Order: sequence, then structure tokens, then C-alpha cells
Amino acid sequence: MIKGKLEGIITSAGCLYDARPSKFNMTEFGHSYFADIISGQKRGGHYHKHKTEIMVCTSGTINYEIEGESGYLRDGEYVIVMPNEMHTFWVVFDKALLVVYCDTPFDPDDVYIEKEVVK
Repeated sequence: MIKGKLEGIITSAGCLYDARPSKFNMTEFGHSYFADIISGQKRGGHYHKHKTEIMVCTSGTINYEIEGESGYLRDGEYVIVMPNEMHTFWVVFDKALLVVYCDTPFDPDDVYIEKEVVK
């Protein structure tokens, strides 16, 4: 996991963030989506074997747990979730918006709930 903050440009309409995939040195771009997360809702609880996800909080506060490490994201902050990192996101107060960029096309078969135990 990598955590960082985007530089914002303050305007009369709010704050603009340059969150293009190239800002994160993402050489391959597969797909993106927006997650409008409301209080009490959890997203994730899984990992991906092949996909890297860049998750940018554009409004509100989003709590996360990635590989057992807890933290939160506020406006303009992001985390990069690498393949095989178990991750969950949730909102405690109000709601928040999360923008997610992925380096591979959407693949419903690349979502794993439990890690394999290697003996």
C-alpha cells in the first residue's frame, strides 16, 4: 500500500484535483469507477490477484483497512492497493465519494474473499 495526497486547485466552485492515471505513473489503464459510500456501508473485504487499484477520496472521510493497517482518507488523499492486498473501505459519518482507477480491464473472476493458505 502507498498513501499520498493530490495537490488541489481551489476555485469558487470547490477544489479540483488532477487525478488522471498518469499522475500515479500508471502505465496501463483498464477501467475506473465511482463509489458513493454512505454511512455504515462497507466496500471491499477482498483482494485481487492481478489488479492494482488507485483509490482517491474526492469528498468526505473514508476509513480503510489494508492488510491489517487501518487509516483514513480525506479530500484529495489516495491509497494504491497492490495485488494480493486484502482491503476494506467504509464511512462512519455522512457519506463520501471514492474514485477508483484500475490497471486492468474489469474481471469479475479477479475478486477473492479469503487468502489461500500455502502449506
